[in-house]
Amino acid sequence: MKFDFKSNDFSQNDINYIRAYLREKYPNRPEIDNHKDNNEFRYVYPELQFKIVNGNLSIIGHNSGIEILTDMVAGNLDEVNIQGDIKKVNNIQLQSFQEKFGLANKKIEYKFIQPWMALNEKNHKKLHRTPVSEWDEELCRILKGNFMSISRGFDYWIPDLDELEVEGSFDPDTTEFKGKEMDIFYGKFETNFYIPDYLGIGKQVARGYGTVKKINT
Repeated sequence: MKFDFKSNDFSQNDINYIRAYLREKYPNRPEIDNHKDNNEFRYVYPELQFKIVNGNLSIIGHNSGIEILTDMVAGNLDEVNIQGDIKKVNNIQLQSFQEKFGLANKKIEYKFIQPWMALNEKNHKKLHRTPVSEWDEELCRILKGNFMSISRGFDYWIPDLDELEVEGSFDPDTTEFKGKEMDIFYGKFETNFYIPDYLGIGKQVARGYGTVKKINT
C-alpha cells in the first residue's frame, strides 16, 4: 500500500520527526519507528518505509504496515507535527496494489530513485580495498545479499541462490547520516528477481534509502 501526502514541503530531515509524531499518535504500533516499547530495535525488514520524493511524503506499507496505513486514513490524518511546525496536508492519496515477488523467469531492469546505502562496516572495508574498476561487480554481490534480507520480510526463501543473476552500474556518492559521512550509490541494475516498486533495498530503508522502481516489465 502506498500512502502519499501531496505537499511539496517536506525534506529528508523531516522523516525522523514524522515517525516520532506518528508513533506518539499510534503508540501500540512499533512498526512505525521499528522500536519496541522498551526502545529496543526490531531486527526485521521494515513494514513501513518513509520516503521524500520531490518534497512529497510517501509511506509504503506491507504486511502489518497495510493495516496501519488504513487506520491513518480512517482516522482522518491530515497533518504532521515536525518539532512544533504543524504541516497541514490537504491532498492524501492511498493506493493498494499487488505485485510479484521472488525469482523471475526473465530479466527485469530497476533504478534507484533514492540513494542506495549498501555498505556495512565489513563490506565497506572490502569495497575500498577493491579496485574501482571492479566496484560494480562487488556491489552486485552485495545486492544479492540484500535480496535475501528482503525475502525474509516476506517469508520467502530463494530456492537456489545460483539461479539469482544481478548485473548493474552504480555511481558512488556520499551523504551525512547521524553526523557521519556515509557512502551511497545511485544507478541501475538488471536481475531475474521481482521487486515491488517503491520498496527499499539495503540499509536504512525505513528512512527511504534504496528505493527502487522498475524501468521495464
